[in-house]
Amino acid sequence: MSVLVVGEQCFAAGLDWEREVLRKGKAAQAAYNRGHHWMVEFGGQTGFLGDLEDPGGLPPLAGALLKIMSKSPEGKASWAAFIEEDGEAPRRVGVVRSSGGAILPGGDGVFMSAGDAQKALGTAGIQGVRIIVTPGLSGLFEEAVTVEAADIASAAEGMPILAVAPKRGLSKTASWTAALLLILGGCVYAGVFHYNDILIFARMKKPEPEAPPTVQAVVVTPAFLRFCQAGWDGLRVRMSGFDRQAVVCHPQFAGSGTGAHWPPGMGRPVLEVRWELREGLDPRVYEPLARDMLSGWPKAFIDDNGASVALAALPAVLRRHEQAPVLPLDPERFRDLLDRTLALRGFVIDYGQWGADEEVVLSTGRPLREAVAMLSAMEDVEVASVSWSAEGGWRFGVRRIRPFTMLESRFEALTHDGKTDRAADGKAGRSG
Repeated sequence: MSVLVVGEQCFAAGLDWEREVLRKGKAAQAAYNRGHHWMVEFGGQTGFLGDLEDPGGLPPLAGALLKIMSKSPEGKASWAAFIEEDGEAPRRVGVVRSSGGAILPGGDGVFMSAGDAQKALGTAGIQGVRIIVTPGLSGLFEEAVTVEAADIASAAEGMPILAVAPKRGLSKTASWTAALLLILGGCVYAGVFHYNDILIFARMKKPEPEAPPTVQAVVVTPAFLRFCQAGWDGLRVRMSGFDRQAVVCHPQFAGSGTGAHWPPGMGRPVLEVRWELREGLDPRVYEPLARDMLSGWPKAFIDDNGASVALAALPAVLRRHEQAPVLPLDPERFRDLLDRTLALRGFVIDYGQWGADEEVVLSTGRPLREAVAMLSAMEDVEVASVSWSAEGGWRFGVRRIRPFTMLESRFEALTHDGKTDRAADGKAGRSG
């Protein structure tokens, strides 16, 4: 199932692709974890494959398609290719999916027929993406673009080929240590076995500290959206003489792109708003006005040119995730959920990289209150960011619900219900 003949050229197909290049120890570990024996590097990614049909020495089919699409203006957009192998029916079909000029993890597969491929991906899996097919499959997809098998075969020239993946092995230090233990093991077994205990008893070594307790946490999306909206409604976001440039709601604040720092806010939910002084206005005149208008914000910065940023902490939006482990929706079902719920209700849906911090970006011209109500009612959806810009309106970075591990002490600090320390936060002040 791993070798397809297309245009009389043999290709390796059905690889597991990493989003980055893995080499040496990392490549060996990844191959070992998968139980795969072959690997190839292409386009800033590493693909791994098993030994089903001896793919060694062959170029990857996904790489050939990526090479062809890189010459097209749509090459960076999302696309899916259905490539039928040579020979008599029934013919297997290789399916490759790409977004942003990269092969998607799980986006390289081999199916026994085009029907099996269509069934596996489902309607949602190919909606809104460019479809590329070999001529024999053109009748199965509307508005599909055909690519000749001979062109795919030609693209194989000069491409990297699959080679044997490196094997896991002991480091030099580990090898010397193992040899030394073998030599000494017969006579000092007990001493070696209790080596750490002996050193601790002799006060030559401190006991290993216990690992601090951790918790599984998850962002409570309805609460995050509600607090974001409340901050937007309750704080001053319009200033005379200033144009609002951006609004950002962070579920876990990691710092401002403007250079403004707020150590007490790191990790907590934060509302951030940025303004620019309108062209032609004197900053010396409008700076005192801006200070007065921003006085209701817990933290604000104004530079000499009138650029301003204000920050306000929001209530806690994290909770413990104590349920039994549940796998997130697979990409096809998640995509189907978003398409059915939002596509015809004023949202533009842009699918990105599965597994990224923001797997999907939702853009809308709807008022924030309406968008919050719709997204809060959706299960299995976690909002990773909320932002507004004058050019694009409201933007929501979303993903499948993703519990994460954090220190219990940090969790307790971030979910403390006490009010923000005003003395630490301060009032509007001059940056720099």
